[in-house]
Amino acid sequence: MFKRCVHGIVAVTLAAPIAAVITGQAIASKDNFLVQNNSGEDIVELYVSASSRASWDTNLLGGDVLASGESTPVTFGDPSPQSCLYDIMAVFSNGQTVEDYQINVCSSPGYTFSGQ
Repeated sequence: MFKRCVHGIVAVTLAAPIAAVITGQAIASKDNFLVQNNSGEDIVELYVSASSRASWDTNLLGGDVLASGESTPVTFGDPSPQSCLYDIMAVFSNGQTVEDYQINVCSSPGYTFSGQ
């Protein structure tokens, strides 16, 4: 599956709006990164891959579901603090897909999908 990044703009396919926000704190550690689902829909697939990659890594949920109101930690294959920019994609139980690009996981403790 290839990423659909268009000049760093978020590509979103939605029937009902689901927003994504980067949670903010001063400085966070890459090894404590959490993805929070506050969208009102279950996430059935979750992908996080280095922004330098042309395709998505494997589904982090591995067949599980990230229910609305729950969070999951993300473990990065490259623990280097120089490797901080990652892209994220969630597929929801209603078929909606949300993608975001160039997330600095070294300076943010997490990422939240939220409904509107």
